[in-house]
Amino acid sequence: MTKRGRVVFIWLTFLSASLFFLPTVTQLNGQNAWERGQIVDQNSGRCLGVRGGSSERGAALIQWPCNPNNQHQRWQMRRSGEIVNAFSGKCMGIGGGSTESGQAVVQWDCIGHPDQRWQMRGRGEIVNRNSGKCMGVLGGSTENGAAVVQWDCNGSPDQRWSVRIQ
Repeated sequence: MTKRGRVVFIWLTFLSASLFFLPTVTQLNGQNAWERGQIVDQNSGRCLGVRGGSSERGAALIQWPCNPNNQHQRWQMRRSGEIVNAFSGKCMGIGGGSTESGQAVVQWDCIGHPDQRWQMRGRGEIVNRNSGKCMGVLGGSTENGAAVVQWDCNGSPDQRWSVRIQ
């Protein structure tokens, strides 16, 4: 092997070894899984929260002015696709596991049911894996307390969300 060949070989060996030790990023359908963050509706600028700050099963999810100190507005997205409320420890799901449009998004004990699995798409859509429908704000409302429901994905601004990592 020539001197130049040995230099290239050593450089490639170093490069491949260094790539092995780089930190990895957990990906979920093109999006990072995240530990704690607020989910913000792009139409209203309001955050996803639990009605009344409840920790009860079946409590409806609503939009409300963002407050970084409100634990019921903080969520964790697991690699499994579960989105978990930081205050209650319950998973975001669809009432009754329904696949119908207009069904409320609620919190429930994390039981691994398909309606508790979500996919984040590149345009900011949060899609329920059980129904294939998008999470959105009922009627495209920008009002405080408006219900969050699933609906056929149609690209409307109320179906686009961003995550504010905290």
